[in-house]
Amino acid sequence: TDRIVEAIDATRDYVAGVIAAKSTSEADFEAFMLPLRPLIRENFAVGAREQLDQFRAQMDAWKTEFPTEDWAALRVVVLGFHQPRDEYALKLFFQWLLEEPAYEKRVVFAEFQHSIFGPDRAEAVRLALELLTKVDLDAGAAEIMFGDEAMLGRDVMGPAAGSIIRAWGQPTWP
Repeated sequence: TDRIVEAIDATRDYVAGVIAAKSTSEADFEAFMLPLRPLIRENFAVGAREQLDQFRAQMDAWKTEFPTEDWAALRVVVLGFHQPRDEYALKLFFQWLLEEPAYEKRVVFAEFQHSIFGPDRAEAVRLALELLTKVDLDAGAAEIMFGDEAMLGRDVMGPAAGSIIRAWGQPTWP
């Protein structure tokens, strides 16, 4: 779409300028990102819509494929490598679908964890330090890109996903 082409063109021009100048600054990067913010947010909204529509269609398909299941007793386990970010689209979807405001009775997030004891200690420390650098990078990049250092600490499609789900109204489940 036009917004993607515009973002790619702006990025190409920025990168070419950095290469030509052999330097950049945080202010230069922020000036480059400022006009791209609304384009990126629109991409998040499109992505959230597509993801939620796929989740909804899959649940409808399973209900059709397995009509004798006790869908009213559905429990969901979402697998991930770390706790879900705030406003995680899949979490919001299942909270809506199951009408569960307190996300842990019927919907559980299973966090993959490494041991922090014994022979795994050195690896756990390395992973913890790596995570810390990612958190710092996320905060700095989010501040520059979105004017909100917490933006990448949340599911970036979360606000759009929440808006879409609210527009769906009450679920008809099961």
